[in-house]
Amino acid sequence: MKKLLPTILFYVAAIAGVFLLETIAPSGPCNPGLGFLAFFLLIPVCAILLLRSLYQALIKKNQQQISIAVIHFIALVLLLTIPRLL
Repeated sequence: MKKLLPTILFYVAAIAGVFLLETIAPSGPCNPGLGFLAFFLLIPVCAILLLRSLYQALIKKNQQQISIAVIHFIALVLLLTIPRLL
């Protein structure tokens, strides 16, 4: 449970950073802004963190990583589905 809060805070800070970068350098009709680029960089970072947590949970038998992997999975699903909803 100690590592659960930093994981959630990471995603809150990352999404706040995406919105902040979008306000600093907004996207135009022909060019992506910094928030747009940061959002799409967040997707592979989330996938890598999910794979790392799954490795630690399944191979190294660290049961604490299962809940962290669930958070990474939920974040990845949300990152992949929210742009389609907008």
